[in-house]
Amino acid sequence: MKNAAIPKFDGTNYKRWKDLVRLWEKVTEMDDAKKGPALILHMSGSAQDIALAANPEGLTVDALIKLLDNVYAEDNDLALKCDEFDRLVRGKDQSMKEFIHVYEQKIKELQAGKVEIPEIVLATKILRAANLPMNHYLIVRSSCSEMKLQSAKEALLRISEKCPSSKTTTSDQLDFIQVKEETLDFEHPTMMCDTDYGIHNTFYGHDVDRRDILYSG
Repeated sequence: MKNAAIPKFDGTNYKRWKDLVRLWEKVTEMDDAKKGPALILHMSGSAQDIALAANPEGLTVDALIKLLDNVYAEDNDLALKCDEFDRLVRGKDQSMKEFIHVYEQKIKELQAGKVEIPEIVLATKILRAANLPMNHYLIVRSSCSEMKLQSAKEALLRISEKCPSSKTTTSDQLDFIQVKEETLDFEHPTMMCDTDYGIHNTFYGHDVDRRDILYSG
């Protein structure tokens, strides 16, 4: 493959870049003597500075990787993975299934580095990182039978199927329930969402017994 894209490296996700370089070596028709310099030209920031300081014209791919291993391999790469996991948020146009897949891959990367994260943290984070409107988040949070990752994933998938437009802040795609005014000592009922996966029953900050709920529809 004569015009195979040269992997770019900006100092982050080093292991992924190395994996791409090894694949690129197998498909490119570029001369071996030009591969190292070509990779350097497709670097940026401090990574490129490090390579330029080490006789870049004569660097082979193996020599370049050995040089960068001293700076970016293992510990530093794991720290970057931790940071990426911490900042992970579902994108505006990202489906829930794709987001959950990415989330699970990030967990596997951390586990490979012997980083163990408690189940309750994994479950809590994925619910927050799913980037749902607050009313949808409250429903999903209350529908989890237990705060474990599997339960949280199932709840997110259920609401994404019920509400394809889960990025909006309106609830017009959900069925509504209404609290019976005559059974409560409040002036106005709270409207919340009734779904197959549970109900967040709140009335101006107070828990509402399910017996006081009148289902509409």
